[in-house]
Amino acid sequence: MFHSQKLKNALHIPACLNRKTFRPVNLINRTRVVSDYVQKKSVSKSMPTVVELEVTSRCNLNCIMCPRDKVKNKQDMTWETFTKSVDETCDLCELYILHASGEPLLNSRIIEMINYCASKGVGTWLSTNAMVLDEKMAKKLISSKLDGLVIAIDGATAQTHEKIRVGAVYDKVVNNTLQFLEHKAAARKGPMVTLQFVKMPQNSHEVDSFVSKWSNKDVNILIKPVVNWFAKDEEDLLYPDVSCDRPYYWMTVKSDGSVPVCADDVGIDYRVGNINNSSAEELWNSSVMCDFRGKAVKGKKHHELCAKCDYTPSRPLNPIGLAGLAALDMLSIVKILFWLGYKRPESPKGA
Repeated sequence: MFHSQKLKNALHIPACLNRKTFRPVNLINRTRVVSDYVQKKSVSKSMPTVVELEVTSRCNLNCIMCPRDKVKNKQDMTWETFTKSVDETCDLCELYILHASGEPLLNSRIIEMINYCASKGVGTWLSTNAMVLDEKMAKKLISSKLDGLVIAIDGATAQTHEKIRVGAVYDKVVNNTLQFLEHKAAARKGPMVTLQFVKMPQNSHEVDSFVSKWSNKDVNILIKPVVNWFAKDEEDLLYPDVSCDRPYYWMTVKSDGSVPVCADDVGIDYRVGNINNSSAEELWNSSVMCDFRGKAVKGKKHHELCAKCDYTPSRPLNPIGLAGLAALDMLSIVKILFWLGYKRPESPKGA
């Protein structure tokens, strides 16, 4: 059933494409992204195609794999910070991710934020723990312009899910999810829905039962290996030799407007600046960002932040993968990866 669903999802790939897929200025920008990365340039000729907007750093859970202890400011992003971030990046941005270190549905203006991005011609994606995904919120999201909704469920039983997502109520999460899917089916519209199971030692024994439980629903099922963002040393890394391409296409704006060099910089220890005081273009090629970009592309050992990060792209960093990054817009790429159930490449360490 799971594999037949993947085949069925693959047939939807043409529907992923949108106007930014073929728009000349976006094609040129993506080509520059790839060219700058391949040439290992520290100064970028492009602008970010993905902008992660932390609409809130508040959260209602305390998940065991989440580095929330590093979050210093727990607040909602102001409307002024949000709109400035969007207005200055929307021409070449192809996807706004509306979550980071918090639960996005806690921001009372989340629906306005989604629709504001859509009014600028840019797709949106957000992930929720579903604790506040009640009937009222479900109907609002379905009626909004949201493109993708990820619902995080990390177990097939209450015991496992609640041990991982501390503060969650499993039955409430499941019921809210089922209710959302029922309303979406009745409305015959709404975002693409993915149920994400972050696989780790505490829940790996429930993967099969999780897939079995949800495979007959109109959702994508994504079994995502947990990423070690803060390894103690290089020996703990499964992907020690990755030359990261994120600094060439991804910008993160935190809830207070701060811009770190990378989404992994949860504590904002390497601050580029603040979107409230500088333009997005100035921040993208600031001295701090260029220094980070130049070091990150050489390999993880060249920057302290990267040296502890076990991130690796789900798409190959070879000519085929880079050609795809240039040819397709990021909203289409994300939809395709989620539909097909992306996997990290095999670790050179064989783990």
